[in-house]
Formats: sequence, C-alpha cells, structure tokens
Amino acid sequence: MRKPVRSNIFSIAIPVILCLLLASCKSSTLTNNEYSPTPRNEITPATSVFVQESAVVYTTFQEIVDNSDVILIGEPTDKMGIVNTARDPKDLSKEDPEIFSIGQVYRVRVENYLVGDGPNDILVIQHLGMIRPLSLEITDADIDEALKSFSNLPLTLDRQYIMFLSFASFDYGGYKKDNLYFGSGHPWRFEITSSGCVQLEDSFRELSEYFPLQTFDDFVLKINNPENYLETPSPAPEIPALCMPQNPKTDPVPEALSTLVPASPGAYP
Repeated sequence: MRKPVRSNIFSIAIPVILCLLLASCKSSTLTNNEYSPTPRNEITPATSVFVQESAVVYTTFQEIVDNSDVILIGEPTDKMGIVNTARDPKDLSKEDPEIFSIGQVYRVRVENYLVGDGPNDILVIQHLGMIRPLSLEITDADIDEALKSFSNLPLTLDRQYIMFLSFASFDYGGYKKDNLYFGSGHPWRFEITSSGCVQLEDSFRELSEYFPLQTFDDFVLKINNPENYLETPSPAPEIPALCMPQNPKTDPVPEALSTLVPASPGAYP
C-alpha cells in the first residue's frame, strides 16, 4: 500500500557551509528515513561523531497518514543487531563505504494494524547516529560515543506504541526488506500510556504542539479521518481528564504534560 509522494512538509535545515569544509562531502536522495547524513564537526583521529541529520517532519495527521505504508499498535520485544543504513550513492542497494549510519534493529510484536496489514512480528530500524570517516573497523566504543552525542530517543522494550511505518527499500546487514520497516518521518511513534492516552515520543519535542496528548479514541479518530484535522490546535487543547495523573503525589506525570498547558491561558510554551 504505497502512499502518494510527500507534500506540504518542511525539512529541518542542515548548515550547508560545513559541507564546503569537507573534501569528501557528497549527497544522495534517500527515502523512508534511510538517511543521507551531513557532518557537523569532525573529531580526530579515528572517527567523527555527528549530531545532526536530514529529517522529514510532519505537522498534520493528513501528512503522516499519507506517507505511511502501515500504521499499527505494537511493542518492541527484542533489541537485535546494528546495521549501516547509509547508502552508497553509486548503488543504493549497498552500504556507503565512507559513512556508518547507526541503525538499531528491533523486533516488534504487532497487536493490531490500524492501516494496512502484515505479519504479527516485524523488524523496525531506528536511526540513532552517524560515524565518519571510517577507520579500519567500527568498534563498539565508536558506536557508544556516537549514541551519546545524538538526540534520537531509542525505543523502549515492552512499551506499547502506535507506529507510523514505511517499507524498507533494501536489505540491511542480512535483514531482508520483506519484513523490514523504518519510521515514516518525524513523528513516527506515540506511546500508549497506562491511562489509555497517546503521547508523542520524538526527539523534536516541539511537535507536541501539533500532536498533543490525547485519548486513544481521539487519536484513532484522527488517523481514520485525517482530512478533518489539518490545522494546529489553537488555543492549546485542554488536557483530557483521563490523561491526568489520578493521584498527583504518587502517580507519574506523563512527559508530554511538561510541554502542554491546559486551555487557560491557552498557549504552548
């Protein structure tokens, strides 16, 4: 179920001038969160850690639904291997020989497909960081250093999510594309809380303005009727009572509450 080409989306800008400082800088067009990394700074001698990425960002349910192949409810159950998601510009089916784009593979148990269909267990690749240039071999220490410097939030095992996913275009590190998925863009996953609410989980926290904390039923309604929700909520919607902690002294406050405010005074921070 391939969706139409992306439209009306904005990209997070990457400083262009830094590319002029890198003799080996190159570009390619990739899809489905298969990133073409852009360096920010270099650390010598062995490897360099980059803390920026090219990203596709959505601000309406219409955009995120239209650009997802499947939308599902699922739980990550296992942390699998790490693969290089950077592609060779000369042959996109192969890994880039000069860049290692860290892709963490997770096994996800699917509880229900909201849009599309597929197997009960799938593999999802999450982009977590980049390393360049390559030394003789990428070590665990190189990967750990990159992960410390990158802003993406790893999936949490055994946590229930609504995921917006796109099919992988290629095999990655021995994982076959037939059962392999990427997040469709930002945001691509939302946590289903213990109280039955849905909250954004994304490194771009500003997106909570467009996808506020809400009940599960309201969220699914917007997936099924995205054309009715094309504008940013303004003033800020009142947080549903269901989503508020029942006992503020003992119940944890959902992270999304720190970025949302009630209807009065009616503005996002």
